[in-house]
Amino acid sequence: MKKDILLFAPYFEKIRTKVHDGELLYLGQYLFNIGYDINILEHKSIPKNTDIIQSSIVIVHLWKNELLLNQRLCKVLIYLDWAKSYFNIETIIGIGSIATSLREEIFDFNSSIDIIIDEFGSHYRENSFKADDFDFVRGYFKEFVCLTDNYLTSTNINYNPSDIVSLYSSRGCQKKCSFCSYNNNVIGWKERNIDDFILDIKKLNKYFFVTKYSLFDNNFGINKKRNEDKARHLSKEIASFDFKVKLSLNISLDGVNKKILDDFKKSSVKNILVGLESLNENTLSNIYNKPQDLDHSTAMIEYAEKKGIIPIVSYILFQPWLTLHELKYEVEKIEEFGRYRIIQFLANSKLQVIPNTDIEERLYKDNLLVKGRLLRDYIFKDNMVEKIYKKLNAFLKEKMLNCDLSVTSLSKLKIDEWKYLKSLLKLYT
Repeated sequence: MKKDILLFAPYFEKIRTKVHDGELLYLGQYLFNIGYDINILEHKSIPKNTDIIQSSIVIVHLWKNELLLNQRLCKVLIYLDWAKSYFNIETIIGIGSIATSLREEIFDFNSSIDIIIDEFGSHYRENSFKADDFDFVRGYFKEFVCLTDNYLTSTNINYNPSDIVSLYSSRGCQKKCSFCSYNNNVIGWKERNIDDFILDIKKLNKYFFVTKYSLFDNNFGINKKRNEDKARHLSKEIASFDFKVKLSLNISLDGVNKKILDDFKKSSVKNILVGLESLNENTLSNIYNKPQDLDHSTAMIEYAEKKGIIPIVSYILFQPWLTLHELKYEVEKIEEFGRYRIIQFLANSKLQVIPNTDIEERLYKDNLLVKGRLLRDYIFKDNMVEKIYKKLNAFLKEKMLNCDLSVTSLSKLKIDEWKYLKSLLKLYT
C-alpha cells in the first residue's frame, strides 16, 4: 500500500492576497497519478499547530531566494527537525533550486532533510540509508502533467476566488545569468504545450472560481517568433472563456516585441515581471552575464505601459564591483528611466549571492565573498560605495520602523529614499 505524502511550502512574504505554490500543485498531481494520497501545506512562516503534519513522507519546496535572508532557511530546518521527531516522520525530501544549491550545507546543518532530489538525481545524506525507494520523485522533473478533475476534487486543495494560483508553461531558463540558481536543479529549458496550460485555468476556475493566475516560469521564452505564436494562441483561447481572467508572467525583454505585447493585452495579462537589472551595459554583460539591447528594453517597457500592462521591473543597483563613478551613472540613468518603474527599495536592490553560481565563484576568486552558515554575502570592492550602501540601508531600516506599510506610506518612503541616495552621492563626490 502506497503511503500518503505531505507537500510543504514555507513562505515569509507579507502578501495580502494568497499566492499558491504551483510547483507543489503540479508535483501533487504527478504523485497522485502514480497512486499516492496527497496533502498540501502552504504557510507564510513556520506552522505553529502541532497536528498539521501526519504524513510519513514530507516533501519541502525550497526555492525562493528570500530563504537565505534573516536565517529563514535555518528556521525552516530547525522546525523540520523538531517535526520529524514529534510526528515520527520517516523521510523528509527537499526539492527546489535552493535545496540543490545548498545541498551539502543543508545536510550538515541538522538531520531534518534525508534526501534532496532534482532532475540530476537523488542525493542522500552521508551515512543515511541508500535506496531507490524515492527516486520516483525525480520523474516529476522529466515531464509535464495536466491537472485532473479527480485530483482537484479529492485532495485538500482549497483555493478562494480571490487567490492567485501559480501555473507553468515551461521549466528551466534559456538564460545563464551569473547570479541565478534556477537552472541548478533542472536540465535545460523545456516548453509545455500552451493548450495544457489553458485547460488548467479552465479546471481551476470550474472548481474554485479562481480568475487570477501567475506563470511561475523562470522565463516565458526568448524566441520572439515562438513567443508571437504562443501569445496569439493564448489571446484567442482566453477570448473564448465565459469568465474573465487576470494573468502575470515572467519574460525576458529580448523575447518581447509590440505584437507580443498586443496579444498579451488581449490575453488579459496585467503584469509582466522583467529583469532589467542594470542600465549599465558593461555591468549587464561583464558582471551579470545578461547582455541586453537597452534601447529595445526601455522601449518595450514604455509600450507595455501604453497598452495598460504594468511592467514590474527588477533591478540590482548595488553589486560587489560597483565603483562610485558607476553608481552615479546608474542613478542618473534611473532618473531618466523613471525611479517609479523599479519596484523595490534601492537599499534592497542589492545583489543576492546564491551558492553554486558563477557570481559566487568570482567573489571567492576576488576575495570578496563572505560565507556563513546557510548564507552568503560580500564586501564591496569600493570603500566609498560600501559607506553609501550602509548609510542608505540604515536610513531605510529606521524609516520602516514607523511605516504603516500602506501603499501611500511605502510610495512616500521610496521617494524619500531616492532623495537621500542622491544627497549621499553629492556628499561623497
